[in-house]
Amino acid sequence: MRIPFWFLVTCAIAVLPNPLIVAQVVDPIGLKQIKALVGVVVLEKDGETISVDFRKCEENWIGVFPKILELQSIQNVSLTGPMATHERIGSLGALRNLKSLRLDQSLATDATAATVSKFPKIEDVNLDGCEITDLALQNVSQSKTIKRLRIAKTKITDAGLAYIKEMKQLELLDLSDCNQLTSAGLVYLHGLTKLRNLSFGGPRITDEGMVHLKGMINMVAISIRDSSVTDAGCDALSGMTKLKEFDIYRTPAGDSALAFVASAKEMAKLKLRGS
Repeated sequence: MRIPFWFLVTCAIAVLPNPLIVAQVVDPIGLKQIKALVGVVVLEKDGETISVDFRKCEENWIGVFPKILELQSIQNVSLTGPMATHERIGSLGALRNLKSLRLDQSLATDATAATVSKFPKIEDVNLDGCEITDLALQNVSQSKTIKRLRIAKTKITDAGLAYIKEMKQLELLDLSDCNQLTSAGLVYLHGLTKLRNLSFGGPRITDEGMVHLKGMINMVAISIRDSSVTDAGCDALSGMTKLKEFDIYRTPAGDSALAFVASAKEMAKLKLRGS
């Protein structure tokens, strides 16, 4: 009996390993190497690695880092310090499910911001303390997926905030210790109707800037630090009935600034320090 050629081909394909399945197999040795690093925090859920944090690692992790790219279940990665270079950060784009990237105090640049903004599922980006400029915000503003952006202690200016106004999906924005910002820059936040959590400050933030926050009634948490805002400026917060957290630190505003709290029925955390 002669066996048809098509039958032989079908049988051969059936016994060959599925390349898609093979690509998803995690190298157990690589994962063990990552976990073995002193200070690295690895979180797992349902048998899959979902988060890797290198920020407190006490060893050189450069040699092990490529292993992380095999863990397609990862959603969160945290890097810091001189080993967190533009090239290594950019390689994380291979993680198709990456949603959160913490890069505070890393070597991330404006170019890094451009690369990260193109990650398909990225939602949360932390660039606190990085050497970035307004160009980084121009790059990040192209993203339609980033919902939480932390850029505290950077050199961004009002011109950079002009790009952020296009990020209508933003829910959290941290501008703490961005001392080059002025009251004029806050006007670009007014149209961010989904913004729930806002942190800002700096000596050039005055009552004039607070006016631009008036009407942002969906705000849940606000932090104002080291600013020149007075009691009068805080009047702009009246009407924010959904506010749950309010933190004001080293700012001229006094007790009268808290008058709006009476209407914030959901207020759970209130801090008035150094004022």
